[in-house]
Amino acid sequence: MPPQDLRSTRSRTPGPALPEPSPARPIDFSISPFALIEAVLSPSGDPVLGLHLHVAHMALLSSFEKHLGLHEVSPNWVGILAVVEVHPGISQIALAKLIRLERASVGERVARCIAKGFIRRVDAPDDRRKYELYLTPRGRRILQRLREDIPAHERQFTAALTDEERLTLKRLLDKLVPDWAGP
Repeated sequence: MPPQDLRSTRSRTPGPALPEPSPARPIDFSISPFALIEAVLSPSGDPVLGLHLHVAHMALLSSFEKHLGLHEVSPNWVGILAVVEVHPGISQIALAKLIRLERASVGERVARCIAKGFIRRVDAPDDRRKYELYLTPRGRRILQRLREDIPAHERQFTAALTDEERLTLKRLLDKLVPDWAGP
């Protein structure tokens, strides 16, 4: 039984009906990738918001790399550098708790920041099982460059949105990740 074209039941312009799967059929590039994937993954016709968020995130990362030219720093490290600047001497455990990531993930990111020379790790004086994290001069320079370049990049990346839409998007994203949004 061929998949139903569920897009026509949504409140947007209906697209072409999805064809039956066939390895010999030529690919129809006129179908929106979002519509195609949503029709397959969401038989109810509900949008697959994770797909939209993922594609937007990938586009942001690509734009970050292209426009900021920061081949030496990963977007995954930006938050770590910012937190270490605000909390010099923070432990990896406290850093992981603060940014709500698993300790192993933070440990890997911190190790990469150390390898790049952005952060230095020293033994905690009161507990040799813990480390304290500090920005290096190189880490401070890269963070300063990010502080100067990111606002313009954000405006460029979200140029299709009005100021009100940008704020609405932020409020909606805050609702999805309330632990990050704060009180």
